[in-house]
Amino acid sequence: MSSKLSFIGKKGAARYKDLAKPLAQAVLDYAMEKGSAVGVDQAKISILATEKTECNVENGDMTEWISGKSFTVKMCLYSKDKKLSFSVDSPDLEAACREIDKKIKFLDIIPDNPHQKLLSPDLVYSGPLGSFDTFQPSPAKTSDMIDYAKRMECEAIKNPDVMRVESSGVSQVYYHVLVLATNGQDRWASSTKYSAGISVVSVKPGINGNDDNKCVGGAGSVASHFLDLDPPEFLGKNAADEAVKKLTAIKPSSGKFPIVLSHDAAEQFYRIVMRAIDGTALLQKASFLQKKMGQQVLGSDVTIEDLPNIKRSLSSSFVDSSGQKIDPITYIKDGILQQFNVSLEEARQLGLDPIGRNDGFTNLRVCPGSVSPDDLISDIEEGVYIDNFDSGVSNTNNGIFSHPAHGMRIQNGKITPQSVGNFIVSGQLQEMFMNLTLANDTPPLPSTHHSIVAPTTRINDVKII
Repeated sequence: MSSKLSFIGKKGAARYKDLAKPLAQAVLDYAMEKGSAVGVDQAKISILATEKTECNVENGDMTEWISGKSFTVKMCLYSKDKKLSFSVDSPDLEAACREIDKKIKFLDIIPDNPHQKLLSPDLVYSGPLGSFDTFQPSPAKTSDMIDYAKRMECEAIKNPDVMRVESSGVSQVYYHVLVLATNGQDRWASSTKYSAGISVVSVKPGINGNDDNKCVGGAGSVASHFLDLDPPEFLGKNAADEAVKKLTAIKPSSGKFPIVLSHDAAEQFYRIVMRAIDGTALLQKASFLQKKMGQQVLGSDVTIEDLPNIKRSLSSSFVDSSGQKIDPITYIKDGILQQFNVSLEEARQLGLDPIGRNDGFTNLRVCPGSVSPDDLISDIEEGVYIDNFDSGVSNTNNGIFSHPAHGMRIQNGKITPQSVGNFIVSGQLQEMFMNLTLANDTPPLPSTHHSIVAPTTRINDVKII
């Protein structure tokens, strides 16, 4: 691929389509012609192009400017119950044809799998795609990206307890994808993703002046448009506050107490819920919700829905990668399991109808409860407000939940200024799922922080170790 071939901006998107569409058609035609002799009856060509730029700053100066691009032609050939997938990293037709010639001979030795076939043509969406405004036609200026990173760093180091900023950077990625298949798939889309992140280190001097108590804090933001990112000062301050808060953390009392999950911690927790209803866990028989369709699996406060049509959200889409239309789904309603989260292949293996989630959920939302965050906490005499869970164990098979965490002490119905850390939250997921109470503060979509937006959540009688 020529180094001068750019896919950035509106012109880059048009350039990509002009190149990718005839290439995909030519590769598809060759695959079907060449494959007819060995039983190929279906084929799918996917062409993905990306171009990324990233800047990082240190001590007020730009220290790194990274740019790169890729162009991948992925080919999937089908022969009855066999599927052969391979790719080339080049827009060259001859290279793709040579790869087909080389790989097609392996079809005979591939195990049969009837669940891998293309989506039935009658389920392939052929209606209008419209726009969710997830593509920024003009790239952000280099000077604006650098200035953003500098401002994050500058705000963080205003905190006197911050020792240094480990990283402060912004990236921009242009994505283009085109899919052409013998079952009727014929679509292309372009999108952009802007990411900003900062990591800082705070320090508390130890004995003899040694810096033996270092804590790290971070903050980030993602959006489809540069101007939708959170203000850089907001991220810089949050990263510094998180790091410094950990310096003064004490270990809370051990025992059973109510815990209250922040939006961040709630996202982590509901991600475990989604793992428990995911097709992978079901196929592995590794979920205690395996046979719970139509039953109460969470507290009656909890409704979880997936909304694929949110403007400017990175995850919004009309069609999944199998070609099926993506419609809104309610996975759990009033605590009752309505739908498993399955890909096309998983649905076939489990004997379920496909749900248009071949790539997973899109914009997941835990609907708000009925009480304010203050009222949710008001009767807690002693408890813990969880800012974040750290790595630990959350097993959807046996239900074990054991995660280190950090946050703030709750006392007499209020979140106190006293930070807490060096403790483990432990319990049984089956009990925790049924013991959820939600505040009414679910963040709006699209979110620049969360792939799952969830309200402040309370869980009673949780073991603190």
